[in-house]
Amino acid sequence: MPTTQASLVIVVLIGLCVGLSAGVAGAGPPELIALAPNLHTEENVGEYVVVSFSEPVDVSGWRLEDGFREATLPNRTLAGTVVLSTQPAITNLIVEEPVYPLAGSLRLNAEGDELTLRDPVGTTVDQLTYESTDEGEVWHRDGDKVHPRGMYDVEWSHREVGPMEATTFVLPDGEAVPDELLAGADDRIRLAGYEFTDPSIANALVAATERGVDVTVLIDGTPVGGQSPNEVATVEELVTAGIAVRVMEGSRDPYRFHHPKYAIVDDRAIVMTENWKRAGTGGASSRGWGVTVDGEDVVEDLAAVFEADFAGPAAVEWERYRHGNDDTSDTEGPTAEFPTQIEPQTTTVESVRPIIGPAETERVYLKAIEGASESIAIKQVSIGDADFPLLAAAIDAARRGVAVRILLDHSWYVEDDNRALIAELESITAEEAIPLDARIVEPDGAFEKIHAKGVIVDEETVLIGSTNWNNVSLRENREVALLIEDPDAGTYFTEVFDADWEGTKWDAPLDFLAVVVIAWGVAVILARRRVGFDPAAEPEADEER
Repeated sequence: MPTTQASLVIVVLIGLCVGLSAGVAGAGPPELIALAPNLHTEENVGEYVVVSFSEPVDVSGWRLEDGFREATLPNRTLAGTVVLSTQPAITNLIVEEPVYPLAGSLRLNAEGDELTLRDPVGTTVDQLTYESTDEGEVWHRDGDKVHPRGMYDVEWSHREVGPMEATTFVLPDGEAVPDELLAGADDRIRLAGYEFTDPSIANALVAATERGVDVTVLIDGTPVGGQSPNEVATVEELVTAGIAVRVMEGSRDPYRFHHPKYAIVDDRAIVMTENWKRAGTGGASSRGWGVTVDGEDVVEDLAAVFEADFAGPAAVEWERYRHGNDDTSDTEGPTAEFPTQIEPQTTTVESVRPIIGPAETERVYLKAIEGASESIAIKQVSIGDADFPLLAAAIDAARRGVAVRILLDHSWYVEDDNRALIAELESITAEEAIPLDARIVEPDGAFEKIHAKGVIVDEETVLIGSTNWNNVSLRENREVALLIEDPDAGTYFTEVFDADWEGTKWDAPLDFLAVVVIAWGVAVILARRRVGFDPAAEPEADEER
């Protein structure tokens, strides 16, 4: 071969090698990017690892190791983002990405571990060390953040913002607050709930749609006891009016229940402890807490959560879900009426933080309780037992001198359990001489039952939302709450708590007295307050309040 031709061949070969090297370098090696070691399934069946391949790679003979066990990858070429699992049939019901089988006995440690990806000759391709993950969470490598399964693409602030205008209110007294908020909508309504049967709220949504407001609704599709005929009929009315309704349902649902009670209305948000039912927002039964806020960051955080859940794989259009449920008879719910004693309070609060469950509920609640220096007031329907982590933290707070009060419901379906818990707490109090007191509520005609899920710390930190004090709600449900740092809000809910604690009438601030007297006078004149419940209306099961 002539020298010139030989030189040309060498130059070409060198160019090809450089080009290939550059291409390989640009593509990058396969990378472990996420894993789910702590699913809601029995023994974490379906746990998985997510791997990103920037270019097609034959992974025959490759393996994953956790230091004790190993599993081999399939004998095939993989590309893009893939999911690897030793139980691919189960995992495929959970994730959107393609799932490929792992052969072996790999078990991911929920308390944290080291995971290594190796090629056929044992060279380490990638390695990561992950930390403890709560049930239902997915550990992501981007900044070592942990995201709840089903929320990969959602970001919320995780921080307190403020000051902002807020209206604090309680139910049944403040039933007009959610009605008036929805009635004032101009642009959008995003309503999320567990159950939906309140005709007043339904009418407000229909009216908003008729005046051009963009309205969407997301509810749970499989509440405890199933959807009632009343709920089916109510949702049918919404859909007939042109409102987009979806239900969280099916094997792809990342949560046990879609249990929040909130709405985004234009540039405001409302977060409550109450369901969109006559018993809740309708003011016909429950003592509940609520707050509306106008902080832009908080509103957009909640809107992002709603849009992610509404667009997620578990959200099914009502028209598709509706089939097979033909009973649309309108079964009445509770129809009690109660005197308005506690007026809403509008003020500027110092800071508000959204708490999105189950990703961060336990962590934020524990931090608030553990940070108490003077007092903690807890209002719940019921509490699992003394070992429930939030209650255990409250007991520990009492041991360091914090005055702890716990107020529980008296309804027949929780009373026995609540009295047993109180007896257990009284035993601890007597033995250790700590400032801990617990009671069963005596409503004295102010409401029918407790449905609130509230905590007040040092009379200036308030936690309001849908989180019940049981492990399902804390770790498996989609829940939404707000952490409010403000002495005015703390005083408002403390005075409500005190009134319910003593079983007395509302001891209102002086500037409320005239309004309360007038309200009472009108109530007497019109004889509009009565207590009467439809015997067909069933109480809510303790797992789903």
